[in-house]
Amino acid sequence: MMHRTKRLLISILTLLCCCTGAWATGELNGLFTINASGDKVQFSQGNLQYFCSTSAPEWRFAEHQYDYVAFDGSAYAENSEKWIDLFGYGTSGYNNGQTSYQPYSTSVSYGDYYTNNLTGNADWGYNAISNGGNTENSGWRTLTSAEWGYLFNTRASGSTVNGTSNARYTHATIRTDVSGGVNGMILFPDGVTIANSEATSWGTVNGNSAYATKCTSAQWSALEGKGCVFLPAACDRYGSTVRFVGEGYYWSSSPYDKDRAWRVYFYSGFLFPQNYYYRNDGHSVRLVKDYQLEQDASGNYLIGSAVDWKEFAAIVNNGTNPAANAKLTADIDLGDEQTIIGSSAHPYAGVFDGHGYTLTVHLNSTSDGVAPFRSIDGATIKNLAVAGSVTGAIHCAGLVGGMPEHSAFNLISNVMVSATITTTGTHCGGILGHGGSTTNTTIQDCLFNGTINGKDGGSTVGVIWGWQTYGSVNIIRCLENGTYTNCSTFDPLFKGWGPSVGSCSNNYYVNGSSEYGTQANATTLSDGTVTEGLNAGRTGDEAAWVQNPVTNQPMLKPFALNTDASGNYLIGSVRDWKDFAAIVNNGTNPAANAKMTADIDLGDDQTRIGSTSDSNTALHYKGIFDGQGHTLKIAFVETGGSNLCAPFNKLDGATIKNLHIKGTITTAGIHGAGVASDARGTTTIMKVWSEVDVTSTHSGWDECSGIVGCMKANSLTISDCLFSGSVTASSSYNGGFIGYKDSGSASIVNSLSTGTFNYTNNQNFARGASVSNSYYTQFVGSTTGMTLATSEQLSNGTITTALNNGRTGDEAVWVQDIVANQPMLKIFYQHSFIPGDANGDGLVNVTDIVATVNYIMEKPSEGFNKAAADLTGDGEINVTDIVKMVSIIMASGARIME
Repeated sequence: MMHRTKRLLISILTLLCCCTGAWATGELNGLFTINASGDKVQFSQGNLQYFCSTSAPEWRFAEHQYDYVAFDGSAYAENSEKWIDLFGYGTSGYNNGQTSYQPYSTSVSYGDYYTNNLTGNADWGYNAISNGGNTENSGWRTLTSAEWGYLFNTRASGSTVNGTSNARYTHATIRTDVSGGVNGMILFPDGVTIANSEATSWGTVNGNSAYATKCTSAQWSALEGKGCVFLPAACDRYGSTVRFVGEGYYWSSSPYDKDRAWRVYFYSGFLFPQNYYYRNDGHSVRLVKDYQLEQDASGNYLIGSAVDWKEFAAIVNNGTNPAANAKLTADIDLGDEQTIIGSSAHPYAGVFDGHGYTLTVHLNSTSDGVAPFRSIDGATIKNLAVAGSVTGAIHCAGLVGGMPEHSAFNLISNVMVSATITTTGTHCGGILGHGGSTTNTTIQDCLFNGTINGKDGGSTVGVIWGWQTYGSVNIIRCLENGTYTNCSTFDPLFKGWGPSVGSCSNNYYVNGSSEYGTQANATTLSDGTVTEGLNAGRTGDEAAWVQNPVTNQPMLKPFALNTDASGNYLIGSVRDWKDFAAIVNNGTNPAANAKMTADIDLGDDQTRIGSTSDSNTALHYKGIFDGQGHTLKIAFVETGGSNLCAPFNKLDGATIKNLHIKGTITTAGIHGAGVASDARGTTTIMKVWSEVDVTSTHSGWDECSGIVGCMKANSLTISDCLFSGSVTASSSYNGGFIGYKDSGSASIVNSLSTGTFNYTNNQNFARGASVSNSYYTQFVGSTTGMTLATSEQLSNGTITTALNNGRTGDEAVWVQDIVANQPMLKIFYQHSFIPGDANGDGLVNVTDIVATVNYIMEKPSEGFNKAAADLTGDGEINVTDIVKMVSIIMASGARIME
C-alpha cells in the first residue's frame, strides 16, 4: 500500500507548478517609507504579545496601539497562562542556535540569545499571529536598524503637522482623559496633514521634547484614522524584573555583535533611533508588513482599502503611470483622506472598474474641480458607486471635476452617485463638473440620486453634466432622481454655453425639465416604465437597469440587491445588508431568503433585520438566512429605546445557518444577544458561531445571552452552534444560549460554549431547553443537560468527536482547530487559514504537496499545518487530501508542467 501511495504522489507532483496567493490582516492604514529606494511598510495594529501556555500558546497583536502588559514580570514562565510582551532578542520560539529562544526566556546571559540576525524563522514575524493572518510567515517582519533610522531621521514624509513640513514623529501622551494617559512616540505616516486643533497641545515635531503632545481618546482615534502609529513607552525587562517606567525600547532585526543588538530607545525629551544594547534585555516588538499595491495577472491595480486608493493616486498624480488601470476589490470609506486621482499636470487616462463596490468620500476643499477624480483625459470609469460628501468651489462634482480643453475620449458608464455635493461657486455637477471645450466624452447608464447644495443666492447646476463650453455633450440612458437646494439655474441633464448635442437619448429625469430627456413620475418609476426605457431594448444579461426591490424604482444592476436563480437575495456588502433589512422591515417580503456572498463589516451601522414590534408580527423575519461560512462584524449599541439588540430583532419561523457573527453588543435594554433578541414560531439556528461580547447595563432582569435573548417560539432548535464571546450583565436572569424562555419548547444539541460570563446566580445555561450532547467551559448558574468540557478534553479531540455525534468524513460538522487546540465548526475553520497551505507560506502550490508527502512518509517538516492539509476534514492526512490540493492548484490557473 505504501508503494502504491508513493507512486500516486509522485505522479501528482509531476503535474503541477506554483501558483500564488496572499494572506494577512492586522495592519494599520498608514504607509511609511523606510529607505531611499522608496519601499514602504504598514505597521501592525499593536505590539506583539505571547500567551505562555503549554496547552494553548498564542501570538497576537495587542488590540490597541497603546496596550501593553509590561509590569507583570511573574508572567515570564513557560506555563504561566498569562500574556507577555517584553522579549529577549531573537525569542521567536524558533531554535536558530541560541540557547534562549523561547519567548518567555529570562536568562541574563547575553550569549544565550546569539543569532546572526532575525531573518527567516528567527524573526518574530515567522510565527502564526492569531489576529495577523494566523499562519506562519504571513508577511510580518521586524524593521532593521537602518530602516528605523531612516523612518525617524531621514524620511521625506511629505506630511505637515502643526505647521512643520516633512513631519515624522513627536513625543506624546495619548488618551489623557483615561487614567492620566499613555506615554510614547507618535509616528506620522507619509502624506498626511494634521492641524494644530487636532491635538490638545503640541510638543516638538521631529525633535526631542518631553511627552508634550497631548491627545484625548477622541483626538487619538482621529489621528489613528489618518494612519498615525503609536509606540507606547512599555518599559524594559531584566530577567523577571520590569524597570524604567515611562521609557520605550523596541528591537530591530539587526545584530550589533555577539552580545548586543540594535534597538530604538526613547524617553521623555530624548530619542535614539539607532542605539544598541544587550540581547538578554526584554524589549517591545512592533512588526511591519512590506507594502506594494497588488496587481492582477492583467496588470490592473487592485484597490481594497484607503491605503491602496492613496497609493494608486500617487502612481497617477506623480506621473509614474497616469494610464494605469485599476479595480476596486471592496467597499472603501476614505474617512478624512483628501487624496483624489488625477491632476492638471497628470490627468487620469486609465480604466477604473469599481466592480459594483462603493467609494465613500468626505472631500472638503476650497479648490475648483473637487471630485474623487479631479481630471481625466482618455479615461474609462465604470461600475462605481460614490457616497459621502464633496465640498468645493466651481465645477466640483460627485465623480469627475473636469478634463483638459482638448481631451481624448472619456467614458463614464454604470456609475451611481449618492453623495451630497456642496459648492461655494456658481457651477457644479452631480457626476461631471466640466467638459473640455472640444471634448469627446460619453456618460451612459448613470444615476444621480444624491443631493446638490448651491451657494447662497443660487448656483448653476447640470446634474449629469455640470457645464460645457462649446464641444459636444453625449448623455445616454441616464436617470436624474436627486434633491436640490439653492440651485437657481438648473437642468437635470446638462448646462452649458454653446455646446452641440452629440447623442442624448433614452434619458429620464424627476426634477426640472430638459428637451433631451423624458419626465418621470411616481407611477412610471414604480411600474417599470422608466426601467424599460433606460434599458432601451436590452434584456437578460445585457440589461443595465433593474427594478430595485427596496424602493421599487429603477436601479443600476451592479448596485441593486440581486437574487440567484432560486430567488435568494445575495448579500455581499453593507449596502446589501441594509437593502435586505429594508425588504424585511418595511413588509415587502419578511419571508425573503438570503445568502451572504462575502464577509461584511457593518462598522457603526446599526441596521438590524426584523421588526422591533411585538404587535406587528407580520414584520418579524420568517426566511432562511444562510451565511455560507462568512462573517458579519457588528458594533451595535442600544441606549434603551428598544428591548432588542441583536443582528436579528425578531425571528418567527426563520432559519439562521452557516453564519459567523463577531463584534460587540452594548445595550441599556433587555434581550441583548449574539444572534437574535427574540425567537418565535418554529425557528432553527444551526451551524452558527457567535463570537460576540454582549454587555447589558439594564437594571433588573437583563435576559441576555450568547445566542437568543428571549424565546417565545412554538419550537426553537439550536444545533451545532458555538458561543465563544462573553456576556457581562449588571443584574441577573441571563442565560448562556437562551436568556429567557417565555413559552414553547426549545432544544439544544451538539453545541459548545467556550464563552465567559460575569454572573453565577439565578440563571440556567439553556433557560428551559431540552439539552443533549452539548458542552460548556464556564459554569453559569444551573447547567441542566450541559456537560462540563475540561481543557484536556478540548485539546485532545474528545469534545470534537463527541460534538460530531457519529458524523464522519464529509458529514462531520466539527473539526479540531490545531491553532486554538479546541473544537471549531468546519465551515468556519476553512476561513482561519488558507485551505491547502500545508507549509504555511501563504500560498497553495506544489511545495504544499511536497510538505504533505513528507508528512505521509513520516518525515514532517517543521511548521507543517495539518489542519490546512486536511482538506477532507476527516482528521487524517492521506492521498485524498493530496487530490483535493491538486484541484485547488489547478483551479487557480496554474499551468501544467510540460
